[in-house]
Amino acid sequence: MQTERTIYISGRGRSLGWKEKLQLALLGLAGGAVLIAAFVFSLALALILVPIGIVAWMFRRALMRAALRRMQAGIDAAAASGGGAPGRAPRFDEPQRPGTGPGGVTIDADYTVVEPRDRDPAQR
Repeated sequence: MQTERTIYISGRGRSLGWKEKLQLALLGLAGGAVLIAAFVFSLALALILVPIGIVAWMFRRALMRAALRRMQAGIDAAAASGGGAPGRAPRFDEPQRPGTGPGGVTIDADYTVVEPRDRDPAQR
């Protein structure tokens, strides 16, 4: 003999017990605490980073000049320690002239530039 059972999926069939209510309240408190902690952290981060950004923006030219001065000093020190034109240190934007490499060896090669349109059809 076959029995039929009707199952209703929609809606809540029973009310929450005291354990479920307590779990729901604790999860709500934990979620609220995480939300408040994230808000406080982001506010503190903004209060620290925004003034630093404003000061950096106000003194951006002086900061860039100081950084470029440090880079130029490093380039001048590298040029003075080895290589470079005699008598003066090369500027950082000046192309370097070929000379002997660090090992004292210069490789010289003859070459010819062949444009793609001038190549042999078999080489394309």
